[in-house]
Amino acid sequence: MVTITLITILLSILMFEVLIVAHEFGHFIAARLSGVKVNEFAVGMGPAFFKKQRGETLYSLRVLPIGGYCAMEGEEDGSDDPRAFNRISGWRRFCILVAGSAMNFIVGFVILLILVSQLGTIPTNELKAYNKNYENAESTGLLPGDKILKINGNNIYVYSDITLFLDRETGKPYEITVDRGGERLVLNNVALARKPYEYEGKTYMLYGLEFARENATVLSVPKNAWLNSADYVRLVRISLIDLITGRAGTDQLMGAVGIVDYMNTVSQQTQDFLERMSFFLNFAALVAINLAVMNLLPLPALDGGRIFFLLIEMVRRKPIDQKYESLVHAIGFVALMALMIYVSYNDIARIVGRIAGG
Repeated sequence: MVTITLITILLSILMFEVLIVAHEFGHFIAARLSGVKVNEFAVGMGPAFFKKQRGETLYSLRVLPIGGYCAMEGEEDGSDDPRAFNRISGWRRFCILVAGSAMNFIVGFVILLILVSQLGTIPTNELKAYNKNYENAESTGLLPGDKILKINGNNIYVYSDITLFLDRETGKPYEITVDRGGERLVLNNVALARKPYEYEGKTYMLYGLEFARENATVLSVPKNAWLNSADYVRLVRISLIDLITGRAGTDQLMGAVGIVDYMNTVSQQTQDFLERMSFFLNFAALVAINLAVMNLLPLPALDGGRIFFLLIEMVRRKPIDQKYESLVHAIGFVALMALMIYVSYNDIARIVGRIAGG
């Protein structure tokens, strides 16, 4: 048990470090392509134990594997250097700021591409059959061969969306849009509910629907990886809306401690190494795409906040006083740290509560 926990912690640290370095590398590449001088590219934080000067850029490895940075000339305090970040055009600065999130998204997509490519077949949204113990299947209006396109207005990108939106819309009449033999049909008041069904010798609460699978091909693999990536982007939007509307409380937010605990809990449910790694990589893809989207939100201290100020500058055709923008980002950073502390406290409280409860 201890070994699993240690491995999970190490894998979690590695995951976060890779994603942070990938993010900063996106900024680095975009800066170099835009002609901006990069003073240092660092992997990790704290004192450096390795440094290498190549051209105008110092490359360093630092002792704490909890971050990294791409230090561009004129990024924080401004500079008179013609190749400084603050001296280039607004559109080039925009591209540099977006590049970090773009790189996180690419990493997430590539991970999903690798995972999907390992599958012999890919589950689809086409209803194949009902469970053999399903009662009154004809009453649902769904027929084998139907391809589920929407559930209560929510587009179905990938197979897992079907269960997601059936669960989210529980208690409401289901309006399901299907493709039936090339014809688009809207089925109203579809009756579906989770019931106990036996699957591979175990009993699960399922909807009793069985879906067809397609062969993994050169065309279907990247398409499915892309659709999963788009689906993860939508999950971020759904989560934010749930927080704003109160459907989900802030006590349900999960930070780094919670992520490690969740990964450890899942890893203990299987002894199969490949299954564990598949889960870990899929979760890493989710976190990567989550970071890509969240970092573009127009919030102070994030790239999205800096982009927001940049867009105001481009509309006004006049830069905002650096001291005011820096103040806003500083306040935003303090608020972000306070949120992280709050989330970490909730993570720890949940773990302690679970242990105390046996």
